[in-house]
Amino acid sequence: MTRPIQTETGTILPHPGDARRELIVQAARDCFGRAGFHRATMQDVARAAGMSPGNIYRYFPSKEAVVEGMCQQDKQVMRANFAKLRDGADLFAVMAGVLRHHLVEEPRARFILLMEIWAEAARNPHLANINAEVDAQVRAELRQFIALLQDKHLVAPQLNTEFAITALLTFITGLFRRRALEANFDGEAELAMALAVCRAILSGAIAADALKSPNFRNAAP
Repeated sequence: MTRPIQTETGTILPHPGDARRELIVQAARDCFGRAGFHRATMQDVARAAGMSPGNIYRYFPSKEAVVEGMCQQDKQVMRANFAKLRDGADLFAVMAGVLRHHLVEEPRARFILLMEIWAEAARNPHLANINAEVDAQVRAELRQFIALLQDKHLVAPQLNTEFAITALLTFITGLFRRRALEANFDGEAELAMALAVCRAILSGAIAADALKSPNFRNAAP
């Protein structure tokens, strides 16, 4: 039997390799995505996982704990994606592949669920803390990626890293929101635009200083 671990927020979770835990988390993704975070119950998740409600509480004591399990999974996937970015021979080609996965290949339901979690995090301090941990991890990974790009002379050495990270996150989370809300979202058509904007941010073409330029101030409304 695998040993449990304690997360930073204090929730007791089974070892990440536990297959039963993975099954529960996937069942919860399906239930929350289909019915919404509030309407779906732990009993719904138990049925979807083929388990009794009493048994499921041995693994996750609450819906918030299940969401934390989801975030733990997502952080593992995120780390793997950033590892691909760091290890790839053509960093921008790998970045295009990661964006394609999110904008084209992943099911829309995953992004609808993401919107549910973000909305709940605005009201639920525990989920807000989990969301903040994920955001901090993403920012840390992006700092490493940008530093690697600078080492390889693929972006300007004077790039404002923190501005670039915030701009990338603002843009990409906006795409995720559209992916969730637009039933006719065309990921293939959006991919070229997404890559162009990411390249512009990383090259410094989109920068905080641009807001001070006369061209920006004098632009027609």
